[in-house]
Amino acid sequence: MTPLPTPHLDELFARLRARLVGHVQRHALGRLLLTASAGLGVLFLADVSLELPGAVRLLLLALLFGGVAFVVWHHYKRPMAEIPERVGLAVLLERAHPELNELFTSAAQLSRTKAQGEHERSLIQSLITRAEASAPTFEFSAVEDPTGPRRALFGGLASLLILSLLLGSNTERSAIFFARMAGAGPAWPRATTLRVEIPLASGTVEVSPDGEHLAVSCARGSDIPVVIRAEGELPDQVILQHSGGARTILPRTGAGVFRTLLRSVQDDMSFGVVGGDDTDGTPTVAITVLQPPDVIGLAVRITPPPYTGAAETIIQDTDVEVLAGSTLVISVLTAPADAAGIVRILPADRELTLDPGTWPITAQPVPTAEEPDLSADATASPCRQFRIQPTESLTYRFELTDERGLPNPDPGLFAVRVLPDRAPVIELLSPARGEVETVAGGAISLRGRVADDHGIASVTTRIWAAPDAEPLALTTDVAALVPWTPQQRDAQSAFCLIEFRDAQAEGTSAGPLAVIAGQTLQLEFMAIDRRDPPSPDAEAHSSPLRVRIVSPDEFLRRLQDRLARVRSEISSLLDVQSEKHSQTALLVRSLEGDEPGATNEGDARALANGLRRIHGDARSIARDLAEIADGVIHARLDERQAGLFHALVSAGRARTDRSFDPELWRTLAARDDANAGLTGKLVGVTALTIEISDDLVEPAREATLRASQTRDLQDAHAALSQSLALQSEARAKTELLLAELAEWDNFQSVLSLTRDILNRQKSLTERARQYAKDH
Repeated sequence: MTPLPTPHLDELFARLRARLVGHVQRHALGRLLLTASAGLGVLFLADVSLELPGAVRLLLLALLFGGVAFVVWHHYKRPMAEIPERVGLAVLLERAHPELNELFTSAAQLSRTKAQGEHERSLIQSLITRAEASAPTFEFSAVEDPTGPRRALFGGLASLLILSLLLGSNTERSAIFFARMAGAGPAWPRATTLRVEIPLASGTVEVSPDGEHLAVSCARGSDIPVVIRAEGELPDQVILQHSGGARTILPRTGAGVFRTLLRSVQDDMSFGVVGGDDTDGTPTVAITVLQPPDVIGLAVRITPPPYTGAAETIIQDTDVEVLAGSTLVISVLTAPADAAGIVRILPADRELTLDPGTWPITAQPVPTAEEPDLSADATASPCRQFRIQPTESLTYRFELTDERGLPNPDPGLFAVRVLPDRAPVIELLSPARGEVETVAGGAISLRGRVADDHGIASVTTRIWAAPDAEPLALTTDVAALVPWTPQQRDAQSAFCLIEFRDAQAEGTSAGPLAVIAGQTLQLEFMAIDRRDPPSPDAEAHSSPLRVRIVSPDEFLRRLQDRLARVRSEISSLLDVQSEKHSQTALLVRSLEGDEPGATNEGDARALANGLRRIHGDARSIARDLAEIADGVIHARLDERQAGLFHALVSAGRARTDRSFDPELWRTLAARDDANAGLTGKLVGVTALTIEISDDLVEPAREATLRASQTRDLQDAHAALSQSLALQSEARAKTELLLAELAEWDNFQSVLSLTRDILNRQKSLTERARQYAKDH
């Protein structure tokens, strides 16, 4: 049976199919434009910003074509294959219009089937007629939704427009991009271009023909300046990318200039430069470090000035200290041995030439693995040297250059410290006071200490009898001079005995210095350095000593006043001794009780401190008495004590300090001629005071201190008993000392009265003689 014709229904199905194909095509085209535009845009931006290598570009292009092919298959081929035929289209229509009750589906199926009878045929024909009647007026608004395909198409067109604007904004860049995509590979023009400069003061810099590589050769330890100039867009910073992975960030220092300084380069190194969009790491800089010439040995031959008498010395590999006027021959060994150069003297910035010379034999350096063994030819080791006679401290350095023209970048700095020949230092030791008194016929023992770094030419004693008079110079005894060494100052003792005679007495003017009562003299030591040539600052003066010449009566009166003060101090000392003696006795009794407790350590320690004070006071009294006795002996009031005078002068001649010497007075007191007379009495009480302080009080203090430190009661009792016995003896000796001074005071009073009677008798005799002449 021939299929029943359904022209209207076929036309409906054809229109629906055409509309479905149009929707698929629009959707596929939009997705295709979107994918292609987005892929090209991303590829363009990536290549512009990253300057992709050729292999990466090919890979990205392959991914782009693969994405386009997938879009064609997924959004066109597959949807087109899935568009249904007549029945499927009818079902699609009836889904949107359920009220048709499958009219179009039934008509599409039955129009192609064979009817079994006339009744069935009429029914099919009726169905098809109804479907044909409905087909021309059917609307697709409920069947299709064209919004999605239109949106996809407009999105694709918009992405194509954006890509067109991106590529069209810079046709030169677009042309380069498509050329690179085609494999031509032209480089992208950069907004920033970096150029590297190495302005070395010494060394070599070689630049490759394309300017992308710099080879730098420099001496080990050199400072290498790096200057980077940016052209085009100026970046905020430039980065040095070192081969080891380290990075150095350089901030901008000027108009497109970036600077840094590689300090004291020790090893080979290389680095590239990036900044802004110049990120290819070129130019690259490769630094080769070369071994520079250097100093491996230094010897300084020092010849001191002849007047010092010092021997020539050689000092190696160190700074030196020399006396002003010394001559220096400075020898230097270099590596390599043929290195030449100059020596620069600072701070004067003076240049001296290095002349060929011979290394000093006594200063041969110890050979090492890097240095040659110079001992093979000890008589003539070649070196370079220069000569200098410095007058002030200086530093010097060797500026060397090898045969390649390579300098030593960090020359060592050596120092020469010039020590001036200082003026002598002279100190007056005795008399200790700045003003003393004596009588006509007495003497003064001047004792001093003189020190100088290079020896003393002479020491004299100068005396001024009047302020405006020329000083009188007296010969002064000094110890033998020691040859100068840089490590010591030569200290010597100076001694001068000045004797005075009465200018009004009969006799010649020769001999001792003539003085009169009431006269004031000024004495000093003067030391002269033996430097050559002489200079105004070569002499030194001690502090002046004023000597007042008084009459014997006035001298004795002043002496009596001083002794009265000493007796008062001795009385106070005796009171303190009595107090400490009582405290000691109380401690001893406390240890002798029936049930003794622990020793009182605090009381014993306080007692020991009190005895220390007694010892100091007794030593002070002994020192005062020694000073008084010294003045009386030098005044020579008692002619029978000439032996004491000479013994005291001999003992004090060689002393070089001001310290109190108790053994001196013990020795004087032990002499046979120190047992009588005014002077002998004073020497005896001085020795007695020393015995009290050193032989009694000090042992008592030590015994008391032992008692405070022991835990044994018997030991403490024995120590305190010993201290008590010593204190008792010290008290007895102190009372004897007071009695001796009182006896000496009475003796002095009788002597003063006798002297007064003699003076009056002499005056009466002179008046009688004058009366006889007049009548």
